[in-house]
Amino acid sequence: MDNKQPHKGNKRCKMKNKNDIFKCDCHVHPDYSIDARGRAEEFVKEAIRKGLKRICFTTHIDLDPILSTYDPYIRFRGRLYRLADEYIIEYKNELINLKKIYEGRIEVIWGFEFSYGLHFEQKIRDFVEKFRPEFTIGSIHALDGIEITSSEFKDLASRIFEINSFIPKYYDMIVSLAASGIFDVVGHIDGYKKYLGLYWGISRCEELEAKFLPQIAAELKALNMPIELNTAGLRRELKSTYPSETALKILLEHGVRVATVGSDAHSPEQVGEGFDIAEELLKGVIYD
Repeated sequence: MDNKQPHKGNKRCKMKNKNDIFKCDCHVHPDYSIDARGRAEEFVKEAIRKGLKRICFTTHIDLDPILSTYDPYIRFRGRLYRLADEYIIEYKNELINLKKIYEGRIEVIWGFEFSYGLHFEQKIRDFVEKFRPEFTIGSIHALDGIEITSSEFKDLASRIFEINSFIPKYYDMIVSLAASGIFDVVGHIDGYKKYLGLYWGISRCEELEAKFLPQIAAELKALNMPIELNTAGLRRELKSTYPSETALKILLEHGVRVATVGSDAHSPEQVGEGFDIAEELLKGVIYD
């Protein structure tokens, strides 16, 4: 791949003490995300109640022109609107205000989770350069214009995609995401398992991943691109983190760093959920 740029890292997501990674929920969706509920301050209060030191808001941003009929929306004051600068600015301002209100009790960081695709990479880059978020997650939510992490399209995805061609293509897109240099972490790196993994069978997926992940991990390491450990799958039928324990082991063995832990909370009560399991999975891992 051309123009690969090593990831420089974002100091905002680094903790002074390696164990503090479990005191920071770095993947949280307030009700600005169209599939979430609960005001940002409710999430902050829940994070404080659970003893967290930091919370990072990562409202969904999807700029894929193929999915432009239904994805590029944001919720503002209870109503859905097409993405526009004024709503992004309101989101930023609300979180900056919360940062000031709760200073000394918890650190509030504002950012976004971006859906990624090569064909609209420049749109994401322009967005980030325009608004300068404190933290960015890059995630694969669709491939070839087909949503793969949405319950609405899971049946369509299972009919269209074939496991042997999908998995290498999916992970090639992960490398493209990392090589873009736009993002601070890769989000839910094996998030396709949410629905397609259950359809194909996790054992089949992991058998193929065993062939591809070592090379993918080598490329992520060369790009200095870390991943998150996402606990959302523990709340679902999958009952697994992203990456799964098996995939995580391969990635760690080949030098990929876990920089953040995120609940992917879409409601306040989900903040910090599954962090005890995440801590057990990462026991003994050194963070830098």
